[in-house]
Amino acid sequence: MYKPGKWLAAVRAGHWTVARVVRRRGNVEVHYLAEVDLAEKTTQEGVAPNVAPDPSRRTEGEGDPELREDQAGPAQCLKKWLRQQKVPQREIPVVFSCRGVITRVIILPEIGRKDLERLLSEQADQYFTFDLRDYLVDYRVLEHFVDNGEGRLRVLLAALPKQRWEKFWYLCLEAGVKPKVVDLASDSIARLYAETQSFFVREEHNLTDAISSGTEVQAREMTTGGEKTVRPAPERRQTGALIRPAFVLGKKPGRELPDKLVSLIGGRGGGVKGGDSGGVRPDLAIVILRQGCAEMILLEHGVFFLYSDLDVSWPEEGSVPVPQGLEKALGPVLRVLEEFVDFFAARHFGKRVDEIFLTGELSDLPGLAQMFTESLEIPARIGFPVGWQPRFLGKAEPWKKGWMKYADLYGLALRED
Repeated sequence: MYKPGKWLAAVRAGHWTVARVVRRRGNVEVHYLAEVDLAEKTTQEGVAPNVAPDPSRRTEGEGDPELREDQAGPAQCLKKWLRQQKVPQREIPVVFSCRGVITRVIILPEIGRKDLERLLSEQADQYFTFDLRDYLVDYRVLEHFVDNGEGRLRVLLAALPKQRWEKFWYLCLEAGVKPKVVDLASDSIARLYAETQSFFVREEHNLTDAISSGTEVQAREMTTGGEKTVRPAPERRQTGALIRPAFVLGKKPGRELPDKLVSLIGGRGGGVKGGDSGGVRPDLAIVILRQGCAEMILLEHGVFFLYSDLDVSWPEEGSVPVPQGLEKALGPVLRVLEEFVDFFAARHFGKRVDEIFLTGELSDLPGLAQMFTESLEIPARIGFPVGWQPRFLGKAEPWKKGWMKYADLYGLALRED
């Protein structure tokens, strides 16, 4: 029997979500969804934890993705679970959430792709104040623009903790999972908001090409150069993800761990180009509220501007967050978001973001939107631009109640590749 859609997976701290989705222009239909916590499942099945070994000590055959079904560890639990869900383990797009990613946004002269890659490969350490030996560094061109008559590139540098990437990568290798692409979670969420804005802009201004892409990752500092040029809203196009496994770029699949993050072909040299688009997307602040943490993203006309995350201790009654004490729990979140908004305003002649959107599994707690509105004096609401929502059909319908939890999956579904 034919089953419509493509499979996607979301990974967050050992928690896997898989979904079969169909994209219909700007809409996303979810036809199947399932979740598993590998730590919990490993305990239930009585198998020993499988810690990724030091790659320098790996012997021939160790870590082979075609391990026997009865071998202990989360990798085997994952492999078994994916087969039970009838999810293909090869060529599946994955969205990966990782705490501790650090970014810098820098301004460089307009140069060719090869020269840019050589420059950043040799001089990436000058843009960070910490030792990069424990990180994997990659880049992405966010924007092409003109400043004082000279072409410029706005480039995002991302440093991902190597240990967390290795843990994820070894789990995939030993479970036989070979992702088609690996997108970062906030990249997908930023894309979702940027593109739902684009749908509105096209409708209001009769645009034919207004698709934009955001980029994930955590910004601790923004480095700028030269004067900021006030430009009309540029035409935008999707440029792919920040991360893609090495074997997709023509290398033979194997057990080796990639020594760097590899961008999509064409993604690094892409980016937004200036031009008249006929409409202006609002500047947004996005707050993702999850168990134990909050994430914040700023979008400038649909293009990534800043990202950060922080721990949050929610008041709980048993295991369920309760409204009492929310103001105290959200205090640090509101302070950091206010700093972000002030930073944005300082670089936009005093203009603040136009609206705040709340999403994530805890975004529907009573009084949250009002609290953000009153604290920052910026309109805040729950959900996505223009009331966008996915559709849950068939076997996925029971998951509809928690639809705000899966924004990263929706964003992954909206990718063009």
